[in-house]
Amino acid sequence: MKRLLMILTIMALCGPAAAMAQRVDPEVLLARQTSVDQGLFFALARNDIAGMVTMRDQGANPNVSLAVLGLKVGDIFGQETPILDQPFDPTGWPILHWAVYLGNLDAVKVLLRSGARVNTPDIYGATALHWSAWGGRHTIAKHLLNNGASCRAMDIKRRTAKDWAIMMGQNDMIRLLDARTCKPGPIRDS
Repeated sequence: MKRLLMILTIMALCGPAAAMAQRVDPEVLLARQTSVDQGLFFALARNDIAGMVTMRDQGANPNVSLAVLGLKVGDIFGQETPILDQPFDPTGWPILHWAVYLGNLDAVKVLLRSGARVNTPDIYGATALHWSAWGGRHTIAKHLLNNGASCRAMDIKRRTAKDWAIMMGQNDMIRLLDARTCKPGPIRDS
């Protein structure tokens, strides 16, 4: 990304001829981006927050999913992970959903500071707030709400995060969603 900016600056200052001398191979740029995006997932799987920051600083996409990278859950989290035993396919989840599902508040903070879109739905229409409600991740839900999470967002079955909390018996989460920003009003979109 920095190299691309340098080339654009050279073009602006010196014209296209100078920039042609610095020709960039798009396949190399794509391979580099894929590598740092994968690195972000591997760092999350290892609970390596410093590694996540490093990948962020190298331009990792905080909205990437395993499906976009062409990876499977077992590729990142190992074949023994209990995630593989679930009745849903999480390969289309944005990485923020993974951090929430895993209960990793520090990773959630890094991803939000990196530009992760808090209201992006996964392939089931669920947002990160839905998954925090499902798992009873009260502190993470507060953080998501403080960063613009919409508690009125609905999954593909038209259920809100509060509905998920009710289904899972997460009483603290239900109280939080009732008391906080979940009263009728405009939805803040990311």
